[in-house]
Amino acid sequence: FLLRAAAETKDGLDTPWYGLNRLMRIDRGGMTVVGAATSVGKTTFLLNVFLHALRNSDGTVVYWSGEIAGPLLVARLLGVLVGMSVGDVLRLLRSDGEEMDELEAMQKELATLFGERVYILDRSESTDELCSFVRGLAHEREVAAVFIDYLQMLPPPAREGRYATREQEVTAVAKT
Repeated sequence: FLLRAAAETKDGLDTPWYGLNRLMRIDRGGMTVVGAATSVGKTTFLLNVFLHALRNSDGTVVYWSGEIAGPLLVARLLGVLVGMSVGDVLRLLRSDGEEMDELEAMQKELATLFGERVYILDRSESTDELCSFVRGLAHEREVAAVFIDYLQMLPPPAREGRYATREQEVTAVAKT
C-alpha cells in the first residue's frame, strides 16, 4: 500500500539547483520553510525558486512579501533575471530610456515569464484573507505555487482574544 501511494505522489516543485533537488523536495500542497540568520540570502533564494517555478510551470504563481514593497520586489526580480544589482536595475529604469536595449530585454523577459500568471502581494492581509484570495484564484486557474517571504510578518488568522505568545501566533499562521 505505501509503495503504491508513494509511486502515485505527484512531483514537487524543483529548485533551480540540481544538487539541492537531489537532497530535498518542495511538496505540492505542503509548506517548506527556509530558515537562516539575517542577511544570508533567504529572499534571494526564494526569488530564484519563484522565477524557476514561473519558467517551469504553466500555473499561476503568487508571491507575498511582508518586508519588501511590490515595486522594489519587481526590481529585485529583474536583478536576478539579468544578473544585476538592485541599485543598477533602479538606475537603468530611471535612465529615461538611455539604455534601450537592456530595458527592452528586461521588458521582454518579464512579459514572457509574468504574463497573467503572477500575483505579487505586499499589503498586510491576514492569513485568512491571503488563503481566501488563493482559494478564489485556484477556482479560476491552476495555482502552481504560493511563496510567502517573511512568514512572521503575515498577520495571524482572525480569532477572539490574543495569542499568549509570539510563538503561538506564528504557529497559527503556519498551520493556516
